[in-house]
This record gives sequence, C-alpha cells and structure tokens, in this order.
Amino acid sequence: MKCYMKDAIGNWHVSAAINIGHYSSQLEGTEIARVGQPEEPGFELNAYPNPFTESFTIAFCVPQDNCHVQLEIMDIQGAVLKTVVNNPHAKGKWQYEVQGLPDTYDDILFCRLKVNESYTVKKLLRMGK
Repeated sequence: MKCYMKDAIGNWHVSAAINIGHYSSQLEGTEIARVGQPEEPGFELNAYPNPFTESFTIAFCVPQDNCHVQLEIMDIQGAVLKTVVNNPHAKGKWQYEVQGLPDTYDDILFCRLKVNESYTVKKLLRMGK
C-alpha cells in the first residue's frame, strides 16, 4: 500500500510501499487511480524569502486566461494589511514584490491568493523588528 501525502508547501509525496496483512487479492506495487478532480495548477503559491525582513516576493501560477486574481496580505486576526493585486490575469506565472507594509503588524502574516472562486493561504514569518 502507498500513501499520498501533501506537505506544508503543497507538494505531493508518495510513501514507501508497506504491507498490511497478506491477502491473495493484494497486488504489490500497483498504483491507485486518482478519484475526483486534480488540484488546480493555480495553487502553486510561493513566497520568498520566508522568513523575511523588509520585503518579499510572491510567485504563483494562473491556470487559464482571464482569471480574476486577488492577492492580499493579512495579519493573524484576518485584517487585510495590503491588497497586492485585484484584477484579471492571463494564464501563466506571475510574481509581485511586497514592501511598504505598516510597522504595526505582527511577526506572523498570511498571504491569501484567490483565483476566481478558489482560495489558498501561505504563512509568512517576519524576522526581528
């Protein structure tokens, strides 16, 4: 049996094969067919450097043309500190540098990416004030 696991940054990993009991119908090394819709490629969200000091870059992919993209930086209470972008984007890879955040924010921030009606969130850490 193999397990599919998603890590904290959204990458999929396959565990080593393990045997759970022994059954005559059990086939070793067979792949399990994916059920349901695959994850949209628009959720390739990266922020670097993380942890950051003064500024950081956010990179993401848009899965199709004319997707409405909203990218916001929020504090731990969910208040929006900065709206980086809020408009339609063409298909492809995009990146934005974020700087000039208010001095009053916490050491933990969140980057929320909305592509059409789907969301993903990335945790950001600030090094020293």
